[in-house]
Amino acid sequence: MFDLKTWDGFSELKKEDLDYLLDTTAINKKMVDRNNNPYRWRIGSFHIPKESSVEQIKKASKIACDKFIEAMSKQGWELKSKIQVYGPFPALDLLSQIMLLDMDEYRIRGIFKTIPKPTRIELPPELVRRNSEQKIGLQEVMKATGIKVNK
Repeated sequence: MFDLKTWDGFSELKKEDLDYLLDTTAINKKMVDRNNNPYRWRIGSFHIPKESSVEQIKKASKIACDKFIEAMSKQGWELKSKIQVYGPFPALDLLSQIMLLDMDEYRIRGIFKTIPKPTRIELPPELVRRNSEQKIGLQEVMKATGIKVNK
């Protein structure tokens, strides 16, 4: 069994080059900050033939951007930046992951914000205080919600 108090995992490392160790406190803070941030990068892609002209690429990009924004809005995301189209990249088939030699892949990205949806929570009437004298204990709550108690 792993015990952090007796673990000596860092004793084999060179003492002078410890710069590459992770600062977990900073990483955890960054992840918490990100969880509270409603803005996210969303990325999509589309394929067009390699021999396409600049006008065809622009037209396909416009159509793909419109579809991308529409799909994101259906999933509860609202566009908050300009859409960026960049590429070309080697095109891969999404299912087989085989390169498509006659196609180029262009990627679309933008910053989107989640659209908060109201959440409804229904409580059983037994759990709601109806007056200030009414008191309910843990046993009654567990019984009302159907949670079994091991005695």
